[in-house]
Amino acid sequence: MGESNPKISVIMPSYNGAKFIKQSLESVINQSFGDIEIICVDAGSTDGTLDVLEEYSTDSRVKILYSDVKGYGHQINMGIDNASGEYIGIVEPYGCIHEKMYETLYAMTKEGQADIAKVNFYHYYDSQENPKFFISEIKKNVPTNEFFTVYDDVNILNGHPSIWTAIYKKSFLSENNIKLMEVPGWIDTPFLFETALLAKSIVYNHKPFYFYRELNPDSSANNVNDLTLAMEMLNNAFDIMDRHSCKDEDILEMLYVHVFWHIRNILKSDDFEEQKENVLKSFQNVLKRMDKEIVDDRFNKSTQKIYYKYCSPVNLIEFDDSLTLSYDDLIAVKNENEFLNSQIMDLESKNKKLKSSNRSLKNKNKNLKSKNSKLKKSLKNIKQSRSYKLGNSFASPVRKLKKINQGHDKSKRLKILFLPSDNNRTSGAFLSMTSLIVHLKEKYPVDVFVVVPMKGHGVDVLKSFGIDYKLIVSKDWVVPMGIEKDSDYYESIDKKREINKKAVKDIRKFIRDNDIDIVHLNTTWTYVGAIAGLEENVPVVWHLREFLEEGQNLTIWDRPKGNALINKSDKVITVSDILYKKYENVIDDDKLISIHDGIDAERFYNPAKTIFNDEKIRFILVGGFEYHKGQIEFIKACAKLYSSGFHNFEVSFVGTGNKEVKKFVESLVAYYDLDNVSFLGYKKDVENCFAESDISFTCGSIESFGRTTVEAMLCGNLVIGADSAGTKELIDDGVTGILYKQGDADDLYEKMLFAVNNLDKSKQMAQNGRKFMYENMTSEINADKVYEVYEEILKNRSNSIRNKNNLDGNYEK
Repeated sequence: MGESNPKISVIMPSYNGAKFIKQSLESVINQSFGDIEIICVDAGSTDGTLDVLEEYSTDSRVKILYSDVKGYGHQINMGIDNASGEYIGIVEPYGCIHEKMYETLYAMTKEGQADIAKVNFYHYYDSQENPKFFISEIKKNVPTNEFFTVYDDVNILNGHPSIWTAIYKKSFLSENNIKLMEVPGWIDTPFLFETALLAKSIVYNHKPFYFYRELNPDSSANNVNDLTLAMEMLNNAFDIMDRHSCKDEDILEMLYVHVFWHIRNILKSDDFEEQKENVLKSFQNVLKRMDKEIVDDRFNKSTQKIYYKYCSPVNLIEFDDSLTLSYDDLIAVKNENEFLNSQIMDLESKNKKLKSSNRSLKNKNKNLKSKNSKLKKSLKNIKQSRSYKLGNSFASPVRKLKKINQGHDKSKRLKILFLPSDNNRTSGAFLSMTSLIVHLKEKYPVDVFVVVPMKGHGVDVLKSFGIDYKLIVSKDWVVPMGIEKDSDYYESIDKKREINKKAVKDIRKFIRDNDIDIVHLNTTWTYVGAIAGLEENVPVVWHLREFLEEGQNLTIWDRPKGNALINKSDKVITVSDILYKKYENVIDDDKLISIHDGIDAERFYNPAKTIFNDEKIRFILVGGFEYHKGQIEFIKACAKLYSSGFHNFEVSFVGTGNKEVKKFVESLVAYYDLDNVSFLGYKKDVENCFAESDISFTCGSIESFGRTTVEAMLCGNLVIGADSAGTKELIDDGVTGILYKQGDADDLYEKMLFAVNNLDKSKQMAQNGRKFMYENMTSEINADKVYEVYEEILKNRSNSIRNKNNLDGNYEK
């Protein structure tokens, strides 16, 4: 390496970036491409940033410059002036880069032939509650690894300027006297346009190498309150267009896109009203430089409205009495007034419709009051006729008498109606229900029916087992927590209730037509089956399988009333002890019972399997991608294991789920350069995936049960699981599996390391886990316990009827 003449000079502007500067600097120092110099320009940081820089200055490639000016542009220009490299790169103090970024970029230049080489980047919104991490695709149409100019493809100008994802030939910058603006605020767009305009050869690679963190509270580029600064930057970009006589409409369109993007963001700002006068003037100064025909021809109506609204001086009259209007200005005012008048007419029309709708609602309200009065009279008559009562729900007297008189004939087959909340072959709740049904039918005299609430592919699973089903459309009663309860919210709830009223009516008919003995709700998400069962005086079992509030940030639209309805069931089953604890103060003690779910042993139990038989150790994580499912911390732990020097493993993800989370995980895989990871998607034969693996992971933060944990243990895998919720109940730490501190990727890494370094101990735990699950958690055991619940319910009902008849008899005497 020629220290005095490196291939790349990396400029790192820094002002109060201590929080991330160490990570950022190390990512540059550890580049696989060593022929670089690193020029750190500090502008009087007060948070310890300079201490970090000086700590790393022992590396001969690291140089520190001191600037009296805090401006981002000034620091980069100062770095360029002092750079000796063939190319210039930029890394911000809160970003970091892939170890092969500069190796890749320089190779793309083909020994210095390109003026600019640029790659893609990861965009990361740093939030503990809801981190978002994805690969930017803003330049997806740009050719890869081919030399071109901006006139060949203007998409290089689209989206985020991302000037730090590129290297720029220093001679190219010097010969064209290209500098960054030395002003507060945003300065990257003019630099992007000027370099792209003048470059004779650009090369681009879609693979992301830069890690862009959307967080920098102290940056001089972002920590600005003056909303006019963005417009000043864009005015500078227009100056560049004029200076280089650029009239290309495609390039101008790209610049206009940047303008409208900034205007929309400014209009949303909390500071807009306070700065309105100056901001509107800054809008006008930029918009009047646009070509009206390009705006009309190439932008949609909503964007055109922004142009005509803020380009016209009509908005400035109240601020500038001396303003004189030209003929063109007057035409613009006329257009603006016509637009405003049309809006007023629209509002008046909407107001009339609202008034009409209001009258209609009042009439409906009167009708409802009338119906309510009639219902009260009917209810009174029913009570007077000594109709039999179940809780607070009244059923058809004829139907009630029929059920009371017959009791339950043990010689006849028991008829059970199951109601799931979905129709999804990948849903754990749906699969658990199916497995329960299969074993009930095999072992006991029962006939089972399923009513699905929507179309879907879950019925394919039911068909494969010969389970009868019927589609009766219904809606769930679950809503996001904290949702704004506006008119749209109540309207959506009302629509669901209307659909569910019809569903209750149809389910009641199904119960009567098929002489159903017990209604079994399979989930917390649905309620229509419970109302239908109660109104038909049929025993109701409510199977609670999910936390909702704790696990999914969801709740029932009226939780107190929902709990009251659940408590009207004859029996409430929870799938774990932790879920039992949630409801133990809500549901009556004699109704609530905890029964762990069961897994199909015929499908998953593999008594002959031993783990660690191949050259590589195989990790697997099965489950839909969700933030609370732990795939993110899992892949971070895998990366740490890999970086520690242990490379003898491969990773498989099985499942679909949240696309954003999956993209996040894929980005991490690329960022950590893990080439041993596979994304297998949905697998119908997941038992084969377990059979081909050694260690399974359950990393969810709030598993109500942990179906995949039991499946993996039955298969004979070692399971490493989070020490939370249902998972903690299933694993005896150090005996049947391993627990780690949920949410702690470092602790998960330590447990991984222990497992792969202690293979005999890991094998023994896997065998213990398989034995325990086979003896306690199979579908057959689950079916036995559920059938006991059915018998208890029918026995209690029968005793209740006899007692009722005896009391009535005594009363008659």
